[in-house]
Amino acid sequence: MAKNSMKPRIRFKGFTDAWEQRKLCSVATKVIEKNENTRIVETFTNSAEFGIISQRDYFDHDISNFDNLSGYYVVQNNDFVYNPRISVTAPVGPINRNKLGRKGVMSPLYMVFRASNIDFTFMEWFFKSEHWHGFMKFNGDSGARSDRFSIKDEIMFQMPLPYPNIHEQELVGEILSKIDNLITLHQRKYDKIVNIKKALLEKMFPAEGEEVPKIRFKGFTEAWEQRKLGDTIDFYSGLTYSPSDIVKDDGVFVLRSCNVQEGEIVDEDNVYVRAGAVNSDNVSVDDIIVVVRNGSRSLIGKHAKIKKNMPKTVIGAFMTGLRYKNSAYLNAVLNTSIFAREIKKDLGATINQITTGAFRKMVFPFPKQPEQSLIGYFFEQLDNLITLHQREHSVKKSTKLSKKHLGDKVLFANAWEQRKLGEVFDYERPDTYIVKSDKYSDTYSTPVLTANKGFILGYTNEMQVCNKECIIFDDFTLDSKYVTFPFMVKSSALKILTAKIGYFLPFAYQLLQATNIEILGHARHYISVVQPTKVLIPSNDEQIRIGKCIQQIDNLITLHQRGLIKIQGDKNGKKRSFRRIVQRLF
Repeated sequence: MAKNSMKPRIRFKGFTDAWEQRKLCSVATKVIEKNENTRIVETFTNSAEFGIISQRDYFDHDISNFDNLSGYYVVQNNDFVYNPRISVTAPVGPINRNKLGRKGVMSPLYMVFRASNIDFTFMEWFFKSEHWHGFMKFNGDSGARSDRFSIKDEIMFQMPLPYPNIHEQELVGEILSKIDNLITLHQRKYDKIVNIKKALLEKMFPAEGEEVPKIRFKGFTEAWEQRKLGDTIDFYSGLTYSPSDIVKDDGVFVLRSCNVQEGEIVDEDNVYVRAGAVNSDNVSVDDIIVVVRNGSRSLIGKHAKIKKNMPKTVIGAFMTGLRYKNSAYLNAVLNTSIFAREIKKDLGATINQITTGAFRKMVFPFPKQPEQSLIGYFFEQLDNLITLHQREHSVKKSTKLSKKHLGDKVLFANAWEQRKLGEVFDYERPDTYIVKSDKYSDTYSTPVLTANKGFILGYTNEMQVCNKECIIFDDFTLDSKYVTFPFMVKSSALKILTAKIGYFLPFAYQLLQATNIEILGHARHYISVVQPTKVLIPSNDEQIRIGKCIQQIDNLITLHQRGLIKIQGDKNGKKRSFRRIVQRLF
């Protein structure tokens, strides 16, 4: 909301009236009910990061003393709790809502208040924003303890709150919660891809003392060779310059440790020097630059690949450049624990550095060039996907969709209009694509799908495939999967969903997954329950921006799922190992 204005800068269509401003005391009252006779024994805590949770879940055991619980405040479901403990993420202390669905008790150190005549979710998002921090800082202080904020209860209840009509409150709360759900879902998928990469880096390179990796592409059986880097790779040194050589912008860019982050070259505290001071090689596409000296030991070995032409760019003296005909493979092997072990062996005792001589003597495994190329390409594509995700949708680094800024940057988002899911999706019965036989074989090429966790039931040689990008939706369980490859199905209980004109299917799929739809027993739901469900939809351009990056993650997961087979128990009744599953990918 703009300063000195009671109209938000961005709001839903159809709302034009100015918002009221009310005091907290007009919509909330302090809870003074004590836990008499210790009838409630579960103690809650209010965490800036996790919200209101059970003390036992937060600390792994009870902190509160049972004998003191009768003096604790009773916290009902949807009550709000103020924790005066300050932190970097909560500079005046956090206010969170009890969404656990049950009663608990809270220490008298916290202030508990109960809201009425206001939408709880709207109020919750207001306290997730920073709009109320100014009032707190002006009227309170950090008190005698530097880790606690101090403000009198009667003053805090004079806090001004924005107050639109109840319908607009509900819409604001709903859209922010749905965006938050999408971010959380996206972050989980991102974490999953990062974990897959970590696991594959360990499995696709030989373990210490081994000659072959545990997982490799089909067709390769030869043992890998152990080679010194100096026998295989060209090295070049960085530029030493003096402070007098530094110019503002019109000079030669010197890449330093701060310009290497998460395996990428970034603009961060850039340094430029005059051209006459440069006596080292310009970086070239496919070079890999490595931090070999730094005040922090943990940064030694940090590296990145030069992915584009960078004229007038060199590396600094604390960096080393590597050139190799298969740079993607080299970059991948430098991401493994093998490199970490080599660094540990060669790191200086007093100075945090790897000398060029020590670097050249490091030993790494090398397969034949064709296998190097496949491994390098595989991890390069994975890195590109992760990088794209980080740039466009990283929850921690994104600006507009960051959880921290939702209340301030996306609050009252424009052009998100209410629609029914039936207006978003076209649906088709799957009858044409149902297999006639369930005698599946891994030698066949067409996957038979289900919308539940199994996803791929097996493979058929029947050819009545559905060959369009779509969502398969289970009419009974409400499970759904996004599909981008030809397939068949076994059950008529599925619906095949595609997006109507004006809607972007990858975004619509994420929205469908983030929408809470109640399962009404063993019955079909799509027409009677799903289609009438109301959701909020942005413009098509915004759908594409939100959905495209998420689609990249889903495409990778789908690529993995194509090769998965239904897991059969082994003689011990356990699932096949991760190795057996991943081998199906190649």
